[in-house]
Amino acid sequence: MDRRIFIINCKNYREGSGEKAAKLLEYAEAASHNFGVEVLVAPPLLDTYYLARRYSGHIISQAVDTVGYGSSTGHIPMERLLDMGIDISLLNHSENRVPHNVIRDLYIAGESRDFRLVICVASVEELEELLSMDVTPYAYAYEPPELIGSGRSVSRYAGEELQRFTERCREAGVKPLCGAGITNEEDVELAIEYGSEGILVASGIVKHPNPLEPINRFSHILARD
Repeated sequence: MDRRIFIINCKNYREGSGEKAAKLLEYAEAASHNFGVEVLVAPPLLDTYYLARRYSGHIISQAVDTVGYGSSTGHIPMERLLDMGIDISLLNHSENRVPHNVIRDLYIAGESRDFRLVICVASVEELEELLSMDVTPYAYAYEPPELIGSGRSVSRYAGEELQRFTERCREAGVKPLCGAGITNEEDVELAIEYGSEGILVASGIVKHPNPLEPINRFSHILARD
């Protein structure tokens, strides 16, 4: 089985910006090595370039656009990310929704460039709609918007739906990830029991007084057979 994946989304939290994001990437690099899990950090976009000069192999972009180099003010070209050594991006997070036809275009562009997408979906129904458009990315992440930042995890409060999601992803040959509300070891263990091959965490890591502790604890759980 491929390594499980652990994504830390810094959003635009002050606690995950600048050198604080660099420290999270330092922890991610160590945890990846120590536990055999792919630990990635999505830093604030304004910090991505200078952090990529040190930690490109552990960065996942918070977003990506269909535009290339040229007259595209305010957009994030996939080619630019690749030139920075970043070959993976989140897409369609509930805080930055993307039309499904654009998701399809980005998926096609990514396939031709070996650029991976982790596409967030708010429901199993949204997953089905994207699969019906032949969008089978590196991973789908199940993140019901009502649970994001709530402290109530998908694995504890939407387990039946999470299991439907993971089963459907596996049928399509896509890695299923679990996000929204993950705060402790039980949440991670339940996510794995329901078939998830990784997790997305934001405030539960970024706002923790000692982020290294949950990074190591969660990585240890994800590393189990």
